[in-house]
Amino acid sequence: MGAGLVGREAERARAERLVAEVGTGVPRALAVRGEPGIGKSALLGHLAVVAGSAGFLVLSGRAAEYEQDLPFGAVVDAVDPFLGAWDGAAPAELAAVFPALGPGTAPSPVDRHRLHRAMADLLAILAARRPVLLVLDDLHWADAATVELVERLLRRPPPGPVLLAAALRSGSAATPLRAVLRAAERHGHVEAVDLGPLDACEADLLLDTVLPPGAPQRDRIAADAGGNPFYLLQLARAPGAPAGEGDNGQLPAPIVAALRAELRDLPRNAGLLLAAAAVAGDPFEIDVAAAAAGLAPDPALDALDELWARDLVRTTDAPRRFAFRHPVLRRAAYAAAGSGWRIGAHARAAAALAAAGGPAAMRAHHVERSAAAGDRDAVAVLSAAARDVAGVAPVTAARWSGAALRLLPATAAAERVELSEATAASLLAAGRLDQARPVLRAAVPLAADEATRVRLACGCADVEWRLGARAEGLRLLTDVLGRCTDPALAVRVRIALGTAHLWGADPSAAARWAVEARDTARDPGLRATAAALLAIATAHDDLDAARLAVAEAAAFLDRFPDTDAAHVDAFLFAGWAETSLECEAAAVGHLQRALAVAADAGRALVVPEIRYGLAVALAATGDVAGAARAADEAAEAARATGATDTLAWARLAHLHAALAAGDAATLARYAREAGPERDPSDLSASIDGAGRAMVEMAGGDAAAGVTLMLTAGGGPDLLQFARAYRPYWYLLLTDAELRRGRRDAAAGWAERARTAAEGLGLDGRTGWALRAEAAVRLARYEPAAELALRSAELLERAAYPLEAARSRALAGAALVAAGRRAAGAAMVDGAAATLAAHGAHGWAAAARERVGGAGGELSRREREIADLVADGCTNREIAERLTLSVKTVETHLGRAFGKLGVSSRSGLAARLRG
Repeated sequence: MGAGLVGREAERARAERLVAEVGTGVPRALAVRGEPGIGKSALLGHLAVVAGSAGFLVLSGRAAEYEQDLPFGAVVDAVDPFLGAWDGAAPAELAAVFPALGPGTAPSPVDRHRLHRAMADLLAILAARRPVLLVLDDLHWADAATVELVERLLRRPPPGPVLLAAALRSGSAATPLRAVLRAAERHGHVEAVDLGPLDACEADLLLDTVLPPGAPQRDRIAADAGGNPFYLLQLARAPGAPAGEGDNGQLPAPIVAALRAELRDLPRNAGLLLAAAAVAGDPFEIDVAAAAAGLAPDPALDALDELWARDLVRTTDAPRRFAFRHPVLRRAAYAAAGSGWRIGAHARAAAALAAAGGPAAMRAHHVERSAAAGDRDAVAVLSAAARDVAGVAPVTAARWSGAALRLLPATAAAERVELSEATAASLLAAGRLDQARPVLRAAVPLAADEATRVRLACGCADVEWRLGARAEGLRLLTDVLGRCTDPALAVRVRIALGTAHLWGADPSAAARWAVEARDTARDPGLRATAAALLAIATAHDDLDAARLAVAEAAAFLDRFPDTDAAHVDAFLFAGWAETSLECEAAAVGHLQRALAVAADAGRALVVPEIRYGLAVALAATGDVAGAARAADEAAEAARATGATDTLAWARLAHLHAALAAGDAATLARYAREAGPERDPSDLSASIDGAGRAMVEMAGGDAAAGVTLMLTAGGGPDLLQFARAYRPYWYLLLTDAELRRGRRDAAAGWAERARTAAEGLGLDGRTGWALRAEAAVRLARYEPAAELALRSAELLERAAYPLEAARSRALAGAALVAAGRRAAGAAMVDGAAATLAAHGAHGWAAAARERVGGAGGELSRREREIADLVADGCTNREIAERLTLSVKTVETHLGRAFGKLGVSSRSGLAARLRG
C-alpha cells in the first residue's frame, strides 16, 4: 500500500470490487475526484496494481497542465508505448492519433466520431485477449479531443472487460468535462469517488513514514496540511520552510513556500534544466529540455543526474524520457522561471524539434508561446499544425489557426480571410458555433472579391440561424443580395435565404425563395439545388409540387460528378424530399453522395441531417442494421456539432431500428437517457416525447404511451408532426389502444389515420391507414384479412418490405381468427421469415405472437389473469397475487380482450366459460 493510501479503506474496496466485476466481462468506469494532492493518483496507482495482479493489461497516461492543446495527450501517453511493441492490428483510423501506428491520414473533421469508435474498437480487441484497465490521470487538464473521446467511451463503453479510470480535480474541471461526467453519473455510466482529507489518525500514520514519532514539527505540519497527503509529505521534506504568500493556483501558502525551499539551493545548471523541462513537457525528452535550457549535452546530463538524485524527476519506461515527481512540482518550476526566459525557452524548444524533424503539431505548442507578431515562419508552422489536427481535434486546430491569425499583420487581408475560414471551419466542426460567428463576421468586410464575400456571408448566416439569431442572418444575406452584381452569386444568396427559412420552420417562405432562385439560375447545378430546396419546402403540404421539383433536381444530380461542395445541399434536400415522397431508394443514393461531398468539403454542420435522412431511408427499404448504424452516426455527428433537434431525430430513428430488431439494450439506453419532459412546442422536446411514447408502448404501458404521444404531437391532430408521417403515428396510437382493450378509441385513431392519408397520393401512407383499420376489425371479430392484404399490397408498391410483411402478419392472424388456421399460420410464418431476414427480429417475434393469440388463444400470463378476472378479482388484487404492477395487469387484460373479441370483464368471463 502506497503512502498516499493510508486509510482509504472504502475507496480501495470499491476499486477492488470494480476490478472483480470487470473481470467477469462487464465494462465499468470510475471517476476519482478531489483537491490537488488528496490522493487521486495514489488511488489510481492502487487500482493499477490490483488490476495488474488480476491479469489486466494496464495502460496509464496523464494529461499535463501546459499541453492542453496537444490532441489526445493523456490517451497517447497511455496507449502509444504499448502499440509500439504490439503485434496486433489496430483500426486504421487510429494511425492519425498514435505515432506508433503512423503516419496516418487524418479523417475529415465531419467524421471524427469514427475515430472515437475506432478507439472503442481497439479497446474491445485488446479486451478479447485479457481485461483492460485504461487509466487517465489529471483529466482536468485534458484537451478537448480527449474530453470528446472520454464522453464517447462513457456513454457507449467498449464491449467486454474494459475498466476506464480517470482522476480529476473537484470543482476545477473544464465546463465540457463537468457536463460529461454529470451526464454519465446521471445515466449510471460511471461510478464517482470523492476523496476527502485524511483524519488525524491517518495523517499521523502517514507522517510516520517520513518523520520520527517525536519530531517537534509534526503538529505544525499536520495543521498546515489539513489532511492532504501530498501537502503532508511536501511539508515534511522541507519542514523549515518559511510561510509565504500563496501564488500558485489552489496551493496553500505553506506548500508554495515548501516547494520554493526545495528548489532554492539547486545548482545553476540543475535549476535551468528543471525550468526548461517544465517548458518541454511532462514527461519530457532530455534533448528538448537541454536545448530549451541552452545547455550542451554533457552539462545537461550532469544536471539531470542532480535532479534525479533529489527525486525531483524520475525515469520512465522510454529511454531519454523523464517525468516530474508530481505535476505540482512542474507547475512550481514553470512559475519560478521568468516570463521573458520562458518565451526564449519555448523558442529554443521549437527550434530543437524543427531540427529533429518534429511534426508541426509538436512545434506549434512552443511556437504559439514564443512567436512575435508578424513572424511569417510562425504563421506557417501554426497553420500547418492546424491542418494536421483538424480532422481529429478541431478545437486545437481552431486555437492554432486563430493564433496564426493574431500574428498576421492587419494589412494581410487575403491571408486573414483564408485563416479566418479555416478557424471557423474547425470551430463549426467542434460545435463551437458561438465562437465561429465573430470570426466569420470579422472576415466578411475583408473579402476582396464578391465571390468570397458571398461565401463568407452565407456561412455566417448559416451559423446565425442555428444559434437562434435568424433575423440577423437574414439581414446579412439581404444586404449581400442587394449588392450582388453577379447573377450566379445572387442565386446562391437566394438559396441561402430559402434554407434559413426552411430550417426556421417557415416552409412557405423557403418555397418562395426557392422559386425565385430556380427561375433566375442559369447554372444547372444551382438550378438543381433550388429545385431540391423547393421540393423539401413543399413536401409538407403540396406533394404534387414536391414531386415535380424533386424530379427536376434529380434529373441533374443523377448525372452530376461528386466534385463541387456547393451542391451538398442539393443532394441533402433531394434526399429528404424523397423520403417524404416514398422514393427511399433514390433518397439513399442522393444522401450517400451528399455525405461524400460534405466530408470532402468539411461541411460539418449538414452531416447530422444527412445521416439522419439516410437512417430513415434505409429503415424504409428494409436495411435495419444499416439504419441503426446511420442513426447512431447521425447522433454522434449531432452531438459533435451541437445540433440539438437533429440529435433528437437521430435518436428517434435509432429507436425505431431497435424496435424492429428487438434490440433491448438500445431500448433500455433510450429510456435511461431520455431527458426531463419539457415544453412540447420545443421541436427536440416533441421528438423526444414521441420516442418516449414508443418506448412505453413497446414496454407494456400503452396508456402512458398514448398520453406521451398526444403531448408530443400537440394534441389529437398531431400538428407537431409532418403531415406525411401522421398516418404512421395514428397507426401506433391505434395499436396502443387495442392493447388496452379500448376498441372504440382505437377505431377513432384508425379513422384519423385514413383521413391523414387521404390526398397524399402515397401508397405507403394509405397502407398504414388500412392496417390500422384492419387491426380494429380483427379486435371486433369482423373480417379483416382482405383489408390487411390490401394494406400489404400498397406497402409493397411503396417498396416498404418490412411494413408490408407486418400487414401480411396481421392478415394471417385475421385468417386464423376466421377459422382458416393453416392458411393464416403459413402467412404469418412467411411474414415473420421476411422480417427476420431483414434483421427485424423484434417485429418477427411480434408477428408470430399473433398466431398464438388469434382465434382466442391466450398466452400463459393472459390466461392466468383472465381466470382471476372470471373469479371476480379486481386488477389490484390480481397485481398483488401475481406480484405485478396494476398497469401490467391492465395491459395483459387489454390484449386478452382483443384476442377474444370482448370489451368487458363480464364478456371475458362468459367467453372463458364458453
